[in-house]
Amino acid sequence: MRLDVTKNTSEDFAMLRRFGLFGPPALIFYDSNGRQERDAQLVGFVGADAFLAHLKKWGQ
Repeated sequence: MRLDVTKNTSEDFAMLRRFGLFGPPALIFYDSNGRQERDAQLVGFVGADAFLAHLKKWGQ
């Protein structure tokens, strides 16, 4: 799912609060049961090498 929260509407702020974020960009990961993996989320820009390493770590 991709969400655009750049207009700073009340709905945008509600969505950010729901996911425990302060703003974009962010990647949120879920386990096979649909539960958010808070320790796996990425906030802010992440380079390609760091992103690949993150996926390898959490993709186990």
